[in-house]
Amino acid sequence: IWVQYWTYLKRAVTGNFGASTAVLPGRDAFDIFLTRFPATIELSFFAIMIAIVLGIPLGYLAARRRASFFDNASVIVSLIGVAVPVFFLAFLLKYIFAVKLGWLPVSGRQGNIDATRVTGFFVLDGLITREWDAAWDAFKHLILPAVTLSTIPFAVIFRITRASVLEVLDEDFVRTAESKGLTNRVIRGRHVLRNALLPVVTTIG
Repeated sequence: IWVQYWTYLKRAVTGNFGASTAVLPGRDAFDIFLTRFPATIELSFFAIMIAIVLGIPLGYLAARRRASFFDNASVIVSLIGVAVPVFFLAFLLKYIFAVKLGWLPVSGRQGNIDATRVTGFFVLDGLITREWDAAWDAFKHLILPAVTLSTIPFAVIFRITRASVLEVLDEDFVRTAESKGLTNRVIRGRHVLRNALLPVVTTIG
């Protein structure tokens, strides 16, 4: 076994991972990886964008309205986002929005569209080539999996943003800024949010 493993490592260093036995039998495994890797990057990018766009503002608002109904409801939703398995949530969303309502595609990256391939990122390819129908179709195929994949990072970003804002709101420099008569907009943007985002940016990375 160790001889086989050593042989595999020597081949892997040169980019030879052998032939596929399951996905596309007989085809070079590394070629399959390179072909499908852009789909992973595209999905991950949209998922983290959803998590950031929703997590930071909602976490900030929840902290500003501490102990309110909005705060409590947001915390419960974030807990559900962490607790519900991603594969189960994917099944529910797919059943409701794709099967029952028919609003979104059931599977795949793009429909039967004769689209031009440039980078392997289907949405970006459609924008580059100005094939708007292809870009929109690829985007629709991304919505369900991206929303599903974003639930856990959204919950994490939301909770860290909320905790960080609450911590900053209790700092002396915030009370000093309020006593100086600065407007809430200046205090929130220049003092609270800017300092609260440090741990959030670390977490996102």
